Amino acid sequence: MSKTGKAIVSTCVVGLALFSIGTASAGKKVLTDEELETLLVGNTMQISAKGDKWHQYLSEGGLLIGLWQGEKDQGTYRTAGEGLFCRTWKKWSKGEACWQITQKKENKFTTKLVSGDSSTKKSKLKILEGDPENLDPN
Repeated sequence: MSKTGKAIVSTCVVGLALFSIGTASAGKKVLTDEELETLLVGNTMQISAKGDKWHQYLSEGGLLIGLWQGEKDQGTYRTAGEGLFCRTWKKWSKGEACWQITQKKENKFTTKLVSGDSSTKKSKLKILEGDPENLDPN
């Protein structure tokens, strides 16, 4: 193969590798900011990990209300591109943590911690319509 051919192949391989960083593995879809906001705002995330389950209600304007083992906390959330959901809590944690949310099937998602400190590195996620846990103080 000529030097030009090798350079083209190398460029394609690097480009493909960089493209794959922003995509999920086969059968999963990384959500865009717009898709995340449409899915999450005004709804409740039911999160399952390590045999535990908790809820987070996401109101408009970035207010996040959580319920875990009968205790509530408030914080903030934002989307940060490439399927990233980031949150902070007042009591439960210090600083911001971000997870990449990928869709496996309709209303079946997974999360993977990509930055920040959290005991939850990976989880299963289901979206519940509205606020069935009555978390929103408004």
